[in-house]
Amino acid sequence: MLSVIIVIYCILIISALYYNFFKAINYVRPVMVMDRLIQCFKKSPQQALMKEKILITISEHAAKQYLDPTLTEPATKITLDVLLKELEISVNTYKLAMVDQETFHELRRKEIFKYAAEALKYHKVHTVALMAGYGGTTGPRSFTEMFKKIYNITPSELKRKHNPLNSCSI
Repeated sequence: MLSVIIVIYCILIISALYYNFFKAINYVRPVMVMDRLIQCFKKSPQQALMKEKILITISEHAAKQYLDPTLTEPATKITLDVLLKELEISVNTYKLAMVDQETFHELRRKEIFKYAAEALKYHKVHTVALMAGYGGTTGPRSFTEMFKKIYNITPSELKRKHNPLNSCSI
């Protein structure tokens, strides 16, 4: 038991030395990884609540995009600035709460495509691509490519799978 504690203590000391060494020579990547690990251990209950609030807000904004199937232009997506203003938090608060998550853009895209997959049950593929604001992509074609990358199926194939009788109305 004592030897295990000594080994763990030695690992912590060596890690601290490497951390200080990488920080001194401005080698950013290991310092960022170690900073994230340190932040994970320091996370407070308030940060956990803020993280949940942020995730819910991103999801709500993604859901709003799918309420208007009559769009003719790509829907506008929430930006980090809009999110920060809506929640009345700073960038640093956001970073502390979301230290163990994907980037804002990845979280937003994940939510958009989650709703896009659901919306395909009720709307045409092109309409869903518009409602998604192309899902953070540059157009309908790249929307389809990204959708396939995420779900391993194209939007048209998913539409046919859910609605085999109306496959010609895609």
